[in-house]
Amino acid sequence: MSTTLDRPARKLFLSHLLSCRQCAQSSKTTVQSQDPSVSKIWTAECEERSVEFSMLSVQGVVIETRDNGDSILIDDTTAVALVKGCSKIPFHASTPAKGQYLMIIGQLVRPGSIPMIRPVKIQNLSHNLALTAMWPLEVMDGLNQDSSAAGC
Repeated sequence: MSTTLDRPARKLFLSHLLSCRQCAQSSKTTVQSQDPSVSKIWTAECEERSVEFSMLSVQGVVIETRDNGDSILIDDTTAVALVKGCSKIPFHASTPAKGQYLMIIGQLVRPGSIPMIRPVKIQNLSHNLALTAMWPLEVMDGLNQDSSAAGC
């Protein structure tokens, strides 16, 4: 059984989350256990190959806040995603604001035209705009160096 912290977060573009599939092995485990520490395993098509992940790392600009900052919409120029549950992160004191450039580590709740992410960590990166330019290179480098790329 895979738990949330067993695998590192995979760096992805939001567009990679649009058509992810939940692995069959993961869905059987999830049905048997309602434990939130048991993570779903997803497969995404990234640059003409399939990659698996349970935790993800994305970056983007906040384009909208909802529910007093508990939900935000982020845009990384490839797609938009809903990040829901921001106020439930332990020791997270600040509320994300429109225009901030954020790094979000979390779990995919559902894919689709606007994927939903449950955050585990949110970091404001607005103080260093060079990080915005480096992010696409980090994602591509991670995909190119990944030797464990495989489908379900």
